[in-house]
Amino acid sequence: MDLNDTVLIREVIIYFRTDYKPRRNGIQMYVTNSTDVPSGDNCYNVTGGSDGSGIADVTRAPCSSMGRYILLYTTVTIDGDSQPILDFCEVEVDVCSGGTFGADCDNYCHCDGEVCNYVRGICPSGICVSGWGGSSCNNTCPMGEYGRRCSKRCTDRMCKDNTSSCNHATGECSDGCLAGYQTPDCTQGR
Repeated sequence: MDLNDTVLIREVIIYFRTDYKPRRNGIQMYVTNSTDVPSGDNCYNVTGGSDGSGIADVTRAPCSSMGRYILLYTTVTIDGDSQPILDFCEVEVDVCSGGTFGADCDNYCHCDGEVCNYVRGICPSGICVSGWGGSSCNNTCPMGEYGRRCSKRCTDRMCKDNTSSCNHATGECSDGCLAGYQTPDCTQGR
């Protein structure tokens, strides 16, 4: 299957023929950027009985890889067949959109200039956009901290009423600046 683009694949679902099960024995699944057979990341294998038993009519393959092509491959021949044959009706490929991760793609990461791993959410370079931290860059900075890697402190600003509350990304003081200092960062005098 040509997905027409290199994508992060989360799961592949195979819908097999239900009227002739022996041809679903010995399946290997590859995710690749090549049309060579077999090639790429062998992300899923399943075997069943010679009659196809043990392989469900709808098989869900957690195939966490990146590639353009999905290759379903078999080397198993069935009595009377001279070459391996694999019958299926449909293949569904589930991917997470960029910046999401997790089993249902419902978690968001905030990597700086790159897309996180869609399974674990880890940013390849480990660099989050300003105001976000954690290995998945999906945690806002703790109260009183802001900026890249949450390395700056709100108390270093000249916030009105000396509060330690500021925006987790920009450091802008929640209640404005002390008299004589300018927004947005309350560090420069007028």
